[in-house]
Amino acid sequence: MGHKENQDCEGVKEGDGVEVSGKVKGTIEGNNEKGEKSEESNLRNEETQEIEEGQINGWEKVTQEKASRSPRSQVLKYGQVKIATPSRFAVLSNSDENEGNDTEEIDEVEVLRNEEAADLYQSRMEDSIEGKRNDTEEIEEVEEEKAIGRGILPLLQRATLVQTFGQRNHVCLKEGSITVPPYAPPQKMQSHLIPGKTPRSIFVYFRGLFYDVGNDPEGGYYARGARAAVWENFKDNPLFDISTEHPTTYYEDMQRAIFCLCPLGWAPWSPRLVEAVIFGCIPVIIADDIVLPFADAIPWEDIGVFVDEKDVPYLDTILTSIPPEVILRKQRLLANPSMKQAMLFPQPAQPGDAFHQVLNGLARKLPHDRSVYLRPGEKLLNWTAGPVADLKPW
Repeated sequence: MGHKENQDCEGVKEGDGVEVSGKVKGTIEGNNEKGEKSEESNLRNEETQEIEEGQINGWEKVTQEKASRSPRSQVLKYGQVKIATPSRFAVLSNSDENEGNDTEEIDEVEVLRNEEAADLYQSRMEDSIEGKRNDTEEIEEVEEEKAIGRGILPLLQRATLVQTFGQRNHVCLKEGSITVPPYAPPQKMQSHLIPGKTPRSIFVYFRGLFYDVGNDPEGGYYARGARAAVWENFKDNPLFDISTEHPTTYYEDMQRAIFCLCPLGWAPWSPRLVEAVIFGCIPVIIADDIVLPFADAIPWEDIGVFVDEKDVPYLDTILTSIPPEVILRKQRLLANPSMKQAMLFPQPAQPGDAFHQVLNGLARKLPHDRSVYLRPGEKLLNWTAGPVADLKPW
């Protein structure tokens, strides 16, 4: 009976002119509502799937109500974006705080790790540099000992070496070599000349290094301690204008000074000696083993002051004890134009300049007498032979 009733109900719709019982009518309406809900559910599932996948097209149309239906998280594909749904906002806010705290802790750990790594790297680099420096020093010492053992090459034993300044008892140098001054730009110094009658109001002047921390951190080798002694003894002395700064008025200041310190550095000489002569400042030479340029032509003893390295602490007493008349005599000799010209290499060359001094030195080494030859059994030529007048060009 119930089965037949169901068959009879199939195809019967409200409004076909057939009387439908309340029970059957309720069944039909329930089926229709289920169908509508099913269709609506399918549409919503499609929308939810579209929202969950996060397709770029139309993402701005997503509302909070629609987005809240996103039930799960899927792996994003290329070109997709992830949407944070309102249903997850509370969880995300809590997790964000936790993640923030965790991130801060991770950052602190990373900072500590980076600092430890940087300290370790710096320590290893310092050890490596120190090891390489020690290795280099040992190699240089060995090579220097080998060079000293070999002596001067046979090819150079009879050669005349032309070198910038010199050092006594150096294995690479020998008597008879010609020492020349370092190059100093003539035009540049000429442009910094001040009137000759400007009073010299600075007693002692020096600009340069006193310590070479980079190459001599312990301070025992650079300038054999002479420059350090100058600074330690006279940095507060009002008679000494000394500093590591190199002002733009460097050349002008030398022309206002009476004495210019010319201490050794890593080598016995420096261009400071040439600058002092050019600007009429009495050079105070502090280098025990220096060989000065054109020593047979320039009266260094008459124009300069020589101070032993061990006597640097008494430098103020030495200089203040020089009589005024001696200072004036040295200044008059320095004012001689030919004295200045002999220290410069102008272009083109000029009579009496440093280039001509080199030629004069070479000419004085040539034999001027027939008796000056290598005799049987002799290995060295008497280089000092020649006209005595050639030794003093002025």
